[in-house]
Amino acid sequence: MKNNFFPLVTVALFALLSVTSCTKQNNSIDSELSTQNIQTAIVGSWQFVEKGVEVAMHDGHICSDPQNMAQDKVTYVVQWENVASDEKRQFKPNGDYSTYVKTALTCQGTFKIADSGVLEMNTNCANTIEKIENVPATYLTIKQGSNYFKYLKLD
Repeated sequence: MKNNFFPLVTVALFALLSVTSCTKQNNSIDSELSTQNIQTAIVGSWQFVEKGVEVAMHDGHICSDPQNMAQDKVTYVVQWENVASDEKRQFKPNGDYSTYVKTALTCQGTFKIADSGVLEMNTNCANTIEKIENVPATYLTIKQGSNYFKYLKLD
């Protein structure tokens, strides 16, 4: 019995580690940076450069009705296109926010980062809530519904 115990424990431990390593990871923005760090990382000027839309793919083709497809066969991808826009966003360390189009100030107000990378902006144009999809370094990607907006860091 002693001779069989060690291999049995080894196999059980290996199986446990295999299952644990294959579990879905929490990829939320919280695991990458704290809310305060995101608030700091977003500071600066950002140029709007690409617009994307999330589409459902099934066997390599865009599907119009993903609810009726086998869920294990549906993947979601973002299709990007360059934009010819002169829109810039500016986030200041004190929480001030501004939007410029062709160097003209169009909206201004305040911003803050809430839990899970939610960007809350209160401006003279509108109060909006957007989702930050990446930790900003060179690019800031924001999601609104199934639409994505990518901004290039200017400073």
